[in-house]
Amino acid sequence: MSQFLPPFPNLEHLRGQAKDVLRVVRRRKPEWKLADAQHAIARGYGFTNWPDLKTHVESVRRQPAASSVARQTHAGHERNGHDVHPIVGTWILNASRSTFHTTQLQNDGVMLEFGIAGGTVTMTQVVVDPSGHDVAVKLAIRTDGQQQPVRFGKGMALEARWTDSRALEAVVTSGAQIVSRGTYEVSEDGQSLAFTTPEHHVVFDRVGER
Repeated sequence: MSQFLPPFPNLEHLRGQAKDVLRVVRRRKPEWKLADAQHAIARGYGFTNWPDLKTHVESVRRQPAASSVARQTHAGHERNGHDVHPIVGTWILNASRSTFHTTQLQNDGVMLEFGIAGGTVTMTQVVVDPSGHDVAVKLAIRTDGQQQPVRFGKGMALEARWTDSRALEAVVTSGAQIVSRGTYEVSEDGQSLAFTTPEHHVVFDRVGER
C-alpha cells in the first residue's frame, strides 16, 4: 500500500528521505546511485518514478530552502551516536527464518533501518514489489501510545508503545476497528529483530555493528 503525500509536500524533505534510503540500501547494493533511491521513494508514494513525483510536488508549491536545514538537523540528531537502544540500526530480511503469507516479502533484500530521537522512532523500509522494483518509505512514529494519523489509508491511525525495553507494539486502527497489530522485538543478543503479527513472523538480521 502506497503512503500519501502531505497536503503541501516538501521536495527538499523528499530528497533527504532518498539520501537516507541510499545510505541504508548501499549496505546491500553498493552500486546504487541517488537516482535509484529517489525512484524507490517515488514508488513508495505511488508514483512511477522521481520525475513524476517532482512534477507533482512542484505543481503544488515551491519549496522553501530553510526546510532542508531543519531536516538535516533532525537527521543529525538521529545519527549522532547517542542512541544506544537495541532497535537502532540497519536490518535485512532473513527469509529462511520467517513465515509469512505475502509475495511482497519473498526476497532477502527487504531492509529496515530504525533510529530514535526523543519519543519518536524513525523507520526507513525498503521492499521489492512484485515487478522487481525497490519501493522505499520513511515513517516517524511516536511511541506515547496515543493515536497519530498515518498516510496509508483514509481515516487510519497508528498507536505505538514500548511494551518492554526491547519490544515495540504498533496498532493500526480505522475508527473503532483494529486493522492490524504487530510487535517489533529485538533478540537478547541484539543481533536479530522479529516482527510478529497474528499472520506473520518475520525475522531480520542486523547489518554491521551497533
